[in-house]
Amino acid sequence: MTKPPLATTIATLLGATVVLQPIIPTVALGQAAQSQALRELARRQQREQMGRQAIREGARAMREKDYEQAVAHYKLAVDNIPNAPATRSSYAEALDGFSRASVRLAEQRITEGRYADAENLLRLVLSEQYNPRHRDAMVLLVRLEDPTYFNRTITPGFRARVEDVKKFLNEAQGF
Repeated sequence: MTKPPLATTIATLLGATVVLQPIIPTVALGQAAQSQALRELARRQQREQMGRQAIREGARAMREKDYEQAVAHYKLAVDNIPNAPATRSSYAEALDGFSRASVRLAEQRITEGRYADAENLLRLVLSEQYNPRHRDAMVLLVRLEDPTYFNRTITPGFRARVEDVKKFLNEAQGF
């Protein structure tokens, strides 16, 4: 005696009719999955190449002491290069560059009297997403939070007036 298929047996016990679903060919499903995997691989490789290019641009900006551009390029690289075993060295280079450039930019903002911008930048570097243990950023943030370390009366407006006075003194010496 041969047994009926399990679906038929269960359906008979439940008093239902058996509706057989058409079977999707596994070959077509495999090709679709393979195509999607290839697209994802190409997308990841493109993002990694874009990240490597951003690292080169960030290094160039650091040499030129354009810290704002360096931060932007390195942040783009960190956000695009995955933190995976295959790309660990590139990711580490991008993260280190982002951290160093951010500290330099924060120092520049402090000299301009833009303390809030510097603090926000340092907090971004020290966030869990980026580099929470970067020593230079921690030291500078602690100094920034100390009310006696930096003279907070120096604001961008004050800096502009100082530059005007220097210009007037130079003109006066010329006369």
